[in-house]
Amino acid sequence: MISNSSDELHTYAIIIGTIGHSRLIDSLVRNGKVNIAAVARQWEWFQIQVVPNPLPGVESALVVAGSDKRGTI
Repeated sequence: MISNSSDELHTYAIIIGTIGHSRLIDSLVRNGKVNIAAVARQWEWFQIQVVPNPLPGVESALVVAGSDKRGTI
């Protein structure tokens, strides 16, 4: 299932978004779940990591955070 809402995530999820344009990615960064230091302010960069307990009710998520639109793609 594809969704734009964190309310619809299940036990395991794949979260994809662009830093500064995705509320979900930005909240993971603010809460210290994802460190974007290596990709922030870069062109066409991304990072992939497994994040344990990223949100309530989600045991684990594969998070893809792009520095910009092309990095996310």
